[in-house]
Amino acid sequence: MNAKYRHSRSRGFLGVLLVLLLAVGTVFVLYFFGGKKKSYVRTLVDSKQTAADTVQTVNLTGVYHVLLQYAAVHDGKFPASAEELMREGGLAREFFVGTGSKQPGFDYIAGQNERMPRSNLLLYQTSAGRDGKSKVLRLGGKIEMLLPAAVRGAVEQTRKNLK
Repeated sequence: MNAKYRHSRSRGFLGVLLVLLLAVGTVFVLYFFGGKKKSYVRTLVDSKQTAADTVQTVNLTGVYHVLLQYAAVHDGKFPASAEELMREGGLAREFFVGTGSKQPGFDYIAGQNERMPRSNLLLYQTSAGRDGKSKVLRLGGKIEMLLPAAVRGAVEQTRKNLK
């Protein structure tokens, strides 16, 4: 009877030890692989945002070329409004109004011509993107990322240059 009791007792200990090892193993797997999964998902989201930023930069470059072509035909003057720019350049309205929080839209500063300062803004994002900065397109063709205060200052300066 005593030997039987010892055998079941050691079997119970092995069972508890096995359950404990399974629990530790599960925690290990969740901790290490779960963290990697989070990092992987974050990387995917970041790469998607980077791709969207790249497309937006390419679009701004295309808009700049449309503006130059328009100016070449209209005595160096750029379109008088965003609507005219959309119509003449074949631009989608979404470019100006944006696609929600993912990609803010752009404002166009009308009334400019090729002889104005190259530092003037032609287009600027209406709100900051994911990194707290807004993209701007200068009259000289330069695309920059600026903090909101710098965008406000550049818009002010451009409007002063229009007078």
